[in-house]
Amino acid sequence: MRKEEGRGAASPSTKKKQHIKRPMNAFMVWAQAARREMAQQQPRLQNSEISKDLGKIWNTQQGCNESE
Repeated sequence: MRKEEGRGAASPSTKKKQHIKRPMNAFMVWAQAARREMAQQQPRLQNSEISKDLGKIWNTQQGCNESE
């Protein structure tokens, strides 16, 4: 009976193979490149600090675009 209970159900490894990744949003695409550049310019900054700075930069840029 146990074998029949598992029929038709995909195993966890099969589900992962079929999963399509969600595309990155605009912020993530921009931040990926900007993070590399900022890390090279300021190598002593921790990743969390870089993330905070990127968020502030993104928000100020977004504010400029909304007024147009």
